[in-house]
Amino acid sequence: MLLIVVVHVGAVCSIPLLHEVKVSAFFMLSGYFFSVKLPFKDFIIKKYKTILFPFLFFYVISYLLFYAGKYAVPHFDTMTEAKGILDCFVQKQYFNGPLWFLLALFWLQVITYFIIKHIKKTPIAFAVSLLLSCLGFMLGKMGIDLPLVLDTSLSTVFVFHLGYLLRKYSILEKYGKVESGIFSVIFYLSCWSFPTLIMHSTNRYDCGLVSYIYISIVLSIALILFSKAFLDHSGLLAFIGRHSMWIMCVHHLLYRPIKMVAQHFLSGQPALYLTFFITIAICCLTAPCIEKYAPRIIGKAK
Repeated sequence: MLLIVVVHVGAVCSIPLLHEVKVSAFFMLSGYFFSVKLPFKDFIIKKYKTILFPFLFFYVISYLLFYAGKYAVPHFDTMTEAKGILDCFVQKQYFNGPLWFLLALFWLQVITYFIIKHIKKTPIAFAVSLLLSCLGFMLGKMGIDLPLVLDTSLSTVFVFHLGYLLRKYSILEKYGKVESGIFSVIFYLSCWSFPTLIMHSTNRYDCGLVSYIYISIVLSIALILFSKAFLDHSGLLAFIGRHSMWIMCVHHLLYRPIKMVAQHFLSGQPALYLTFFITIAICCLTAPCIEKYAPRIIGKAK
């Protein structure tokens, strides 16, 4: 989540492969904590409460702000690529852009649920996930965008499913901190042989299929191993992780006005770092109140 925010703000974009890892790792970790134990009806109800309702709530709130901005601010249309509340059906540039993550996460969970439930042999099930991802990749290559980010969701099914398998078979747990650190560095450096930019949100991949699959898998695992080796038992990161839904839904609305103010006093990367830290600070300070008084909007209502 921190990588997603820092990239959106525009800071530290010179770090190699930062763009490539932020989305794939998010979905792999989401798959890591995925479960198929519930019957389908209960599963869908739970996903509506924890993913779809927060998406719908913040999507509508965001476009109320969008229309207010169009009414009150001259030339507001030139400041955003959003067009209107039907953007989720006709394009991928939302006024509150990161909300596409939630919509894609919903489709990923539904698709993976069906694959795991109906294909009992793990190798075949993962092969199906990989084929669906190839389909999503090809749709992106051909410039075919499906409504509700369905094409982007398809292209990342294999990463989500792999996260589920890593947890199910405890593949990464056997490595200690030293081994995890060494492997994370080796995996990260191995991806340098694929100089490319993966634009997940628009389903555009400036690389071949093999490169896309390799980078998505290896970079995501590298980040998990790096976290295990160097960031274990971090109270702050645990707090941010528990409140990642809130950060996901509001940081895009927060950082843009903060950035405008920061750039009046600073320039270049210092202004962007200041924007990042203020945005995260506001999110962290307000998260406990939201969880206590409005848990439903972040998917935490019982």
